[in-house]
Amino acid sequence: MRAPEEGLLGRDFELRLVVPAGTLRVEVSDARGERRPELRPFRPGAESGFGLHLVGAPATSWGVEERVVGKTVWAELAMNT
Repeated sequence: MRAPEEGLLGRDFELRLVVPAGTLRVEVSDARGERRPELRPFRPGAESGFGLHLVGAPATSWGVEERVVGKTVWAELAMNT
């Protein structure tokens, strides 16, 4: 979910927080459909490549959806109620 960083480079992005029953859904959309996130193996000393590990650790599920322009990366987290 690097859209905010890419947004600083002139790319637009959208952040949505949706709260269906008992779940927090975080969605980050950007216009870069050609650049899909991929889960990389952990490499000691690496300075990047941790994003999806950080998203996936607390998430009950996550994924990527194509849009007419760009993509949306989403994650769902269980909420304690």
